[in-house]
Amino acid sequence: MTSGHADPISIRRLTHDDAETYRTFALQTLQDTPSAFVVTHDEYWSKPIEWIKERISSPQQPHNFVLGAFDQASSEMAGAVGLDVLPRAQERHKAILYGMAVSTSARGRGIGGTLVEQTLAEAARIQGVRQVLLMYSEGNTAAQRLYRSCGFVEFGREPRAMLMVDGRVVNKVHMIRMLDG
Repeated sequence: MTSGHADPISIRRLTHDDAETYRTFALQTLQDTPSAFVVTHDEYWSKPIEWIKERISSPQQPHNFVLGAFDQASSEMAGAVGLDVLPRAQERHKAILYGMAVSTSARGRGIGGTLVEQTLAEAARIQGVRQVLLMYSEGNTAAQRLYRSCGFVEFGREPRAMLMVDGRVVNKVHMIRMLDG
């Protein structure tokens, strides 16, 4: 992916070797936008690096993955998104898109859309997966625009999905994208 006003971006699946880079990116994202994610900065910080390695690349769950977007000039992570295929037999047709984030300095370059579209393309290649679900924090208009532009439609809202540590309430909007028509 390239943009006329910025350095090219490369997108690839993360491996165990990316665990520290991903942790640093995730912690910065959680600090910048705490109401966008269910996990807190402190909760994520307390996760051992082995947990993060397993989350981004697991031999036991080969269809689950995290994509990273890297600025080719600096090699810095500019964005990330994950996909988990549900494990139960009667739910394996569903996958959950999670952890979508673009660094503050890389926003406005189309990285989010590219990450989501590549995730959807990979999900469509997983045998049996027919739909991708996600949720975002109500009021996050950038997320809403991004997901709608990628073909997701709203199917519900969860009131009081999160009670922030400062006492604020955050509702979550649930969206779905069918992969089979």
